Amino acid sequence: MLTSMGAQSASKDYLLERAYLEDASSALKFEDAQNKAYTPFNGLLSKGYSKSAYWVRLKLPGSRNPELKELVLRMQPSYLDEIALFDPAHPSAKRRVTGDRYGFEDSEYRSLSFNFVLPVDENPRYVWLRIKSTSTYLMQVRALDQKGAQVSDQVYETFAIAVISALIIFLIWSAIHWLMFRERVVGVFFIRQVVALILQQAQAEAQVVLETETVLVMVQDRD
Repeated sequence: MLTSMGAQSASKDYLLERAYLEDASSALKFEDAQNKAYTPFNGLLSKGYSKSAYWVRLKLPGSRNPELKELVLRMQPSYLDEIALFDPAHPSAKRRVTGDRYGFEDSEYRSLSFNFVLPVDENPRYVWLRIKSTSTYLMQVRALDQKGAQVSDQVYETFAIAVISALIIFLIWSAIHWLMFRERVVGVFFIRQVVALILQQAQAEAQVVLETETVLVMVQDRD
């Protein structure tokens, strides 16, 4: 926990504002969504399962610091189907999109999380995300500098490896025990471990997001 706290305090979040808009029709265009009334939120955006699309408006800081040229906009956990970015100040001919339906090789910043790389302007500006998913709407979004993004990657990867290692150990134990004694309860446990390994990515990432949120609150309280 102390290691995570140190890592997260080093991973400064540069976002100035967060707000969301529910699009029950899932049909709003950016030009329409841009001028709608948004609801502010802090920390996690949690909306459960829904057929709606969600728009998230984010305010980025301005800076003239030559060492802060780019920010990594990071979305976790990484089981949302599609996240599209709209940055009017820096239009792109190519649609900027990420999500678990898109290839890792197309990522703007390659990590186990979803990311966009954004230039830092001299003045603050807004960017928008459109989120559409068949899974639960649970998302934490942060804007990190390059160093902070690397620290966050290390924390997440360490946690994910620990979870996978524990699951594999129990899986091997249950398989050996079942082969030796053919106990039905152990066989059921073995099947559950296999399912747990298949689903571990979403479970581990959700835990990382929740732990991150707790750590950030603790750090803010200390400041």
